[in-house]
Amino acid sequence: MQRPEAIAKARAFVVALESTYDDLVVAGSLRRRLAMIGDVEIVAVPKLETVTGGLFGDETLTVDRLDGRLTRAAGHRRGEQAA
Repeated sequence: MQRPEAIAKARAFVVALESTYDDLVVAGSLRRRLAMIGDVEIVAVPKLETVTGGLFGDETLTVDRLDGRLTRAAGHRRGEQAA
């Protein structure tokens, strides 16, 4: 695809991931500013949050916000209902 189309797709994807990562960079052909882009590569460090639960508030769980968003998006694309 042409560079402008790839930039638009990358921007839309990054917007869809908003608030789920601590750091994110666009890599590959886009970063190298090539005219033709074969695929859009995005590298992200997920936002991890510790949540407390359990009957007595004594259980902790680490939640990966990026993984959760991507999993819901992938399920939605396969025709499953997004949570």
